[in-house]
Amino acid sequence: MAATLGAGTVASLVHGRSPTTVDEMAQLLHATLVASGRLTLPTGDAAAAWVIQNGVMAADGWASIYPPLHTVLLALGVAGGGAWLVGPIMTGVATGASSWVIERTAGAASGRLAGLLLCVSPFWLLVGGTHLSHTTAAAALALLAACCLAARDATTRSRGLLWALGAGGAAGAAICARPWVGLVCGAAIVASMGPELMRRDRTRSWLPRLVAVGLGGTPFAVLLFWWNSTLFGHPL
Repeated sequence: MAATLGAGTVASLVHGRSPTTVDEMAQLLHATLVASGRLTLPTGDAAAAWVIQNGVMAADGWASIYPPLHTVLLALGVAGGGAWLVGPIMTGVATGASSWVIERTAGAASGRLAGLLLCVSPFWLLVGGTHLSHTTAAAALALLAACCLAARDATTRSRGLLWALGAGGAAGAAICARPWVGLVCGAAIVASMGPELMRRDRTRSWLPRLVAVGLGGTPFAVLLFWWNSTLFGHPL
């Protein structure tokens, strides 16, 4: 909550609740189109005027280069009149999940200190107060690490499978927000924490958890492939 309030304060007082970079402007414009029920902006004879950084001309008009998840979240914010809140909310999620992971791996004192440092970090709050998709990717990656630990500590098979499902969803969300960041950082998290996620109990193998991970990520893969195919002509 403190990180959300801090990033929200920065968004209001420093950024004026408005995009301040071309990256934000392009994605927020695209989100505004999505909120209105369109995936592209018809440009007609003015197509040349829309050849801007971080934008492309798709078959049906202009679109941003960005993948769907953060764009959709911004679109929900636009529809609700608070797109500027998406970044601070994601920053709060990322801070809470990261602090919890550090607490479970390095002790309560370390977790609380990490949370405090994040809540007062100028870089963390300045990025958190923007419309950038980095915030959604950070939240998803932090949740991925948290789900791996929760699966390790699950007291029942069903809870272990539920957390494995969450881990797959978090990994998929990170890729669906920023593909390369999600793939590289998500792979690093899974490589380091995968044994915890796949820890078997006394009678069951790791295979059901692996299936749960795949099921959790499937909806995000479908969304990403559909988005790419529709806008850019190929799922990849």
